Amino acid sequence: MSKVVILMGSKADLAWATRVVDSLQLFSISAECHIASAHKVPLFCYDIIKEKEKITSYL
Repeated sequence: MSKVVILMGSKADLAWATRVVDSLQLFSISAECHIASAHKVPLFCYDIIKEKEKITSYL
């Protein structure tokens, strides 16, 4: 099964991300959400992206 990684800038984006996750589930696509501001913690964002790039099932 494919998985989408959603990076949010703050908890304020969680409601929107939840709607995206719900929509993806209609197509049997799972999602993983992370809160990480590219402005405040860019290296943390980079680490998440590099980690997920190693797994080919992620979209």
